[in-house]
Amino acid sequence: MTMKWFFWLLLAMASGLVSNAVAGTAEATEPSSSDGAVNLDTYVRAQTDTHFQNYADDGYFGSLRHDRAPLPVDAEVVRVNRDILHSVGVFDLASPVTFTAPASATRLQSMQVVNQDHYTPMMSYGGREIVLDEESVGSRYALVMFRTQVDADSSADIAEANALQDAIEWSQDDAGELSLPEWDMERLSEVREAVLGLSPFISGSHGMFGAEDSVDPVRHLWGTAAGWLGQPIEDAYYVTVSPLHNDGETPQVLILPVDVPVTGFWSVTVYDARGRLIEGAEGAHSLTSVEADANEDGSVTLHFGGDPQAPNHLAIAPGWTYTLRFYRPAEALIKGDWLPPSPTPVGLPVPGSG
Repeated sequence: MTMKWFFWLLLAMASGLVSNAVAGTAEATEPSSSDGAVNLDTYVRAQTDTHFQNYADDGYFGSLRHDRAPLPVDAEVVRVNRDILHSVGVFDLASPVTFTAPASATRLQSMQVVNQDHYTPMMSYGGREIVLDEESVGSRYALVMFRTQVDADSSADIAEANALQDAIEWSQDDAGELSLPEWDMERLSEVREAVLGLSPFISGSHGMFGAEDSVDPVRHLWGTAAGWLGQPIEDAYYVTVSPLHNDGETPQVLILPVDVPVTGFWSVTVYDARGRLIEGAEGAHSLTSVEADANEDGSVTLHFGGDPQAPNHLAIAPGWTYTLRFYRPAEALIKGDWLPPSPTPVGLPVPGSG
């Protein structure tokens, strides 16, 4: 038995989703969503439909709505990302939808298309017309998300990002309707918790998000439960670090070289022990490669804690962690040939030096 199928069996047995089938007494059946039953076969569709419905209930059906400002620092969101502004819409592809977005030489703007099976059949970076229909997307309904790069601490930059959002155009002859199965929400929650039971055995996002022929079934299943609407690894690569000596008192420095392997940009965001932004702290919460102050050789020195007047200073707190986000990572980063350096505590003895 391969490790992949071991995990499938472990997951099913732990959640009580396999009974007679284990003994070979149940007949194989095709997954069906007509009755709203949620099991391993229908979970991804049920979870995605539920998110689509929630967006539609909030007014995102049949049109694109723009988030005009990053979430506030006190937002109760785990590992909130303030690097980008979202533009989101859910569309009925019974009538095709045409999108056009401008090409920008100075600001990253991506378009992600997600179908009802949580696959991403399409990513685009502006400058061309995109026509979405059921055949090209793979389901009747699709969620479209534009992500526009922004400096969360600059009102002028936010205004420029808003202008790029406004330049997105779309057209559709008939907005149609959203008609989805009435999924068993209690069962959906149970299956999701069972899938999340695999969390200790999964790291990284390889094979988790993307087109149907590019994902691993087990990792895609878990990614739907743990990180719905994640981007393919070729478009965004995240690394979360809990550094040693993260007591909130010990300052640390991290030097990123000039040749970080990305074709978009990179960012770093610091969080408290709960995964929230640090409220009331003296210093920035995040920085990107665009606004960071570079050294003479082009590298960037990040200062975690310590002197608030130091360049690229980031506030810390007890139990702090940070997430590095790499947008449009190069192959060296995706394959692990290039690894981000680790932070170095300031004022502590170097191991092995005594």
